[in-house]
Amino acid sequence: MADPMLNRTSIMIAAWASYRKVAIAARYERSCRRLFGRILRQAWINAKAEAARQRRAASVIVLPVTPAEPTAFDTAMDALKYLPAHMSFERAAAAVRTRFAAYA
Repeated sequence: MADPMLNRTSIMIAAWASYRKVAIAARYERSCRRLFGRILRQAWINAKAEAARQRRAASVIVLPVTPAEPTAFDTAMDALKYLPAHMSFERAAAAVRTRFAAYA
């Protein structure tokens, strides 16, 4: 797979912005070609690293998460929500737990 083209315009703009910051901080009165060359090289390195990071992010495969099928125990416990008012939920839940305890 061929590497995609890097945006040379944005690399040059980033290099000039960095150069201006460094030149002001170092109090250069005129342009320094050697300094600009170093900063331009670093801008290329940063752009290549960003392109590699984007390629890695694009190659990640995201699998859909499917919900787990409810087990028989879950179904039996869910059915207890609809007990008539005169029946004890706790007693029925204990009965379901003891019935399925042998399977665990």
